[in-house]
Amino acid sequence: MNFLKTFLKKYSALILPASLLIAGILVFIPTLLVGKTVKSKMQISARMAQELDTQIRNVPSIQQADRIRQAFQQFEKEVQTVDTMALDTTRRELIKYGVFPKPNDSSSQIYIDFGKRYRAAIENLITNRLKALDAPSDSEIKARSGQTVNPMYPALGGEGMYAGGMGMGQPAQQSPMVDALCLERARKITTYANPRVLAWYDFWDSYQYSGSDQALKDCWFAQAAYWIYEDVVSTIETMNSGSTQVADSPVKRLLGVSFQRPVPDVISPVSGPMAVPLAGLKIYLFNRNGS
Repeated sequence: MNFLKTFLKKYSALILPASLLIAGILVFIPTLLVGKTVKSKMQISARMAQELDTQIRNVPSIQQADRIRQAFQQFEKEVQTVDTMALDTTRRELIKYGVFPKPNDSSSQIYIDFGKRYRAAIENLITNRLKALDAPSDSEIKARSGQTVNPMYPALGGEGMYAGGMGMGQPAQQSPMVDALCLERARKITTYANPRVLAWYDFWDSYQYSGSDQALKDCWFAQAAYWIYEDVVSTIETMNSGSTQVADSPVKRLLGVSFQRPVPDVISPVSGPMAVPLAGLKIYLFNRNGS
């Protein structure tokens, strides 16, 4: 206790300055920290003010805004186009676009043009897809050999079978020249066929326009039939893959594809529920076994 009194008496003159020093330090440190925070906020505010000033000076014109809007509209159209194209790839091709569900052109020419394209498409199936020809006709054989064909003699298809026959009995005797003509044809192709074996081909050859409603139905019936023709041809192509002549082909001749009656109450793009020629489908083929 005496020591404390002695210490206070000895250093009493320093107590006040020391207290002021300590108080100053306690005040200085928060002030320093606050000053740094204020300075940092001032710098951030200055940068924001500078950015705002830059943006104000660089505000795009209304014309540029219109150009940007038009660009976005174009992008939207492109997206819609891609979506439409993607959807179209899942659909089968039409003989002629602009006919279904209803053409804008009210004249008969659009239906006549459909018929011309339809016949050309069938010819392409037979000639280019199947690479087929018909068996030599009577007139062709007579023109090249000078001989008349035996009515019981079908066109030779190789392997002792006759592409025009149905495998019933032995073929009638015929001259070697006629045999050679038929064999020459059979060795050039893999399948006998001609466009007329597809039922709707002749329909459009001499088509008579009788009104837009009936013409539109005719087009739709023919279009549905054509998709079936495509499937038949595709099947024959697969079965005869690798063949080089009729004799090597499992399917030697396409004799016909026809329809007995329409299927009622089928939804079509023409006018909703209607009939399409799908029922009673008949496909006639001549194969290796003559059946």
